[in-house]
Amino acid sequence: MTNTTTPGQPGIPRNRAALTRPRLLLLLTLLVGVAAFYVLPWALNRASRSEARDRAVEDVTKILAEPSPDPDRLGDCMTQLLMLEGASSDPLLLQLRAEIEVARDRPDEAYRLFGAIGESPTAQVEQREVLARIQLARQDSFNGADAASREMLRQALDSSEAVYAQSGAVADVFRAWQASRRLWDRERAKAFAEELAAQHPGSREHRLVAIYDTLDQSRDAVAVEDLLIDFGESVPAELAALRTAMLFFSKDLPAALAQARDDLNRFAGVGRVRFVLAAVLQAHVLSFPEGSLDRAGYVEQRDAQLDWLLERSPQSEPQRRQWTAMRAVR
Repeated sequence: MTNTTTPGQPGIPRNRAALTRPRLLLLLTLLVGVAAFYVLPWALNRASRSEARDRAVEDVTKILAEPSPDPDRLGDCMTQLLMLEGASSDPLLLQLRAEIEVARDRPDEAYRLFGAIGESPTAQVEQREVLARIQLARQDSFNGADAASREMLRQALDSSEAVYAQSGAVADVFRAWQASRRLWDRERAKAFAEELAAQHPGSREHRLVAIYDTLDQSRDAVAVEDLLIDFGESVPAELAALRTAMLFFSKDLPAALAQARDDLNRFAGVGRVRFVLAAVLQAHVLSFPEGSLDRAGYVEQRDAQLDWLLERSPQSEPQRRQWTAMRAVR
């Protein structure tokens, strides 16, 4: 009679394998359960964070698209973005934070957040557009070295021109015109003005550019008022200068001087703003007798503006002769 329990017989391994399989299945079940216990909440949390990010991006984008976003809502937007994972590293979140800072009139902080991204050779069109807006906003009030001012304007001009080639948006070509005029580049400014006339006739930007160099008190008074309404709270430096010039033409010198000084505080980097202030100060100079202390005080203030213009403008600038003649009046 054969002994089937003898070690080494074929029947024994088969019986042990039969006992082992349920144990393996139990172990695998336990492992899957443990993994699900830890992985599932992580996956759900990750999905929740993704939804929160998408929702925040959508909310902030809508608010930034408003003509004049409420400051309190902008503050809430910034808080919402800062609570998200990647708020200090995600390019899109940094872009939105920078756009909020521009809307809050803090372009230097916007540049700190987004400058490196916008200046990258691999920057996308939308990122270059944001950089252009940041740099023009920085240059608005910049009162530092001419070289730094020119670099801001160069970036604003080059980026706006490149973006316009793909967007065709009036805001981009208008920004390019602004930057080229502030760089004293009349030829490029003329080309952008012609583009505005051809592709965006009737736009507020085209109407502003059309009267910028030929402003007439009687003919353009209504046009300036209409532009101030159309631009609302987002009055560009170039329009601010025209508004103050109209006050000057009306002979209301105290009001013109107050407005021109306010403009300088807001737009210290813009030559047209400084020229209008110099013209208003020149009128005050002429209203006092030669040799008087009042006249000397206004002469000093006027010279500060004219010197700024003469130091930064190229020799080819047509207005240099007028500025030099104004400065000769003591």
